[in-house]
Amino acid sequence: MKYTKEMGTAIHAVKPPKDIVVDITSRADYPGYVGIRLYENQIMSLSEAKQLEVMNYLHTVRLAIESFGAKCFFDGVAGDPPRGTQ
Repeated sequence: MKYTKEMGTAIHAVKPPKDIVVDITSRADYPGYVGIRLYENQIMSLSEAKQLEVMNYLHTVRLAIESFGAKCFFDGVAGDPPRGTQ
């Protein structure tokens, strides 16, 4: 299943933690899956409490995506998010 406008609405209804970039992706090599991309440097620079807040957010986003029947995976990326996304 591909990312849809309805999924986007459900995801945007979940309040994200401040100063974190999360991208929703789809990849040709994983048809039927929607990816949640996060950036290692952002996660590692957070306090333990803030990391837990991010993990709870990611879990809620994953549940929102899966509620539409899509399978979901986390796509961790080394480094920082692209410029202009913060």
